[in-house]
Amino acid sequence: MKPLLILGYAACLFDDLAALGPIDADLLAVNRAGLVVGALDHWVSLHPDQLAGFAAARAAAGLVGGFTTWAPDPGPGIDRVTTDVERFGTSSLYAIRIALHKLGYRRAILAGVPLDDAQPYADGSPIPRRLGGHRIAWHHAVAEMDGRVRSLSGWTRSLLGAPSPAWWAA
Repeated sequence: MKPLLILGYAACLFDDLAALGPIDADLLAVNRAGLVVGALDHWVSLHPDQLAGFAAARAAAGLVGGFTTWAPDPGPGIDRVTTDVERFGTSSLYAIRIALHKLGYRRAILAGVPLDDAQPYADGSPIPRRLGGHRIAWHHAVAEMDGRVRSLSGWTRSLLGAPSPAWWAA
């Protein structure tokens, strides 16, 4: 199984991807990140109503399908509903849980998921609410991630560590 690259939609997304360089990995987009990448394997959100709208916008932009959508509740365009996955935290943390527990990935790298309040979205729009309050859920999930998740930037990089070629290849 290929490793997994989990894409958030923070302004640092493209810098994170440039710093990482080319990598042969499956791609999982979180929320709006699915609007800015071409090939995509999985698309995850805690908000099925928003994910349906994002999927419609992606299709209208001519971006190809071929991915599976995941959410904790049913809705239009949701392929997999996960009632048994912890949903406390952010959509990115939910995506990590889907990746590790439902999809069976052994390693995942976060790009564009700094969990920093100062970072706007990749399109420059402000984040609508403070993210710092979600950090407690991330702290609680560190043991669950068991060293299998790393981040390229921000607070999540401080919490989880940065990926190295040796870690990625392990």
